[in-house]
Amino acid sequence: MSVHTNAFGSPPNGLTSGTFERVVAIGAVLWFVNLFNFMDGIDLISAVETVAITLGIALLAAFGLIAAGYGYVALALLGA
Repeated sequence: MSVHTNAFGSPPNGLTSGTFERVVAIGAVLWFVNLFNFMDGIDLISAVETVAITLGIALLAAFGLIAAGYGYVALALLGA
C-alpha cells in the first residue's frame, strides 16, 4: 500500500492527483504572466531584469561555469 500526497495534501474529491497538479500549474502560470505584464508596465522593470538575468546566464555559459545549452537558451531569450 502506498500513500500519495502533493504539496497541498490530498486532491479534492473527483480529481486525480495529476489533474489537480495541472490545474494548480496552469493557475500559477497565468498568475506569473499577469504579474510580469503588470511589472513591465511600470517603467519596463521586468524587461531590464530579464536582460540582466539572461545576459548573466549567457556569460556563465561562455566561461564554462554552466552547460552551453543554458547559454543558448539565454541568448535566444535575450534576443526576443
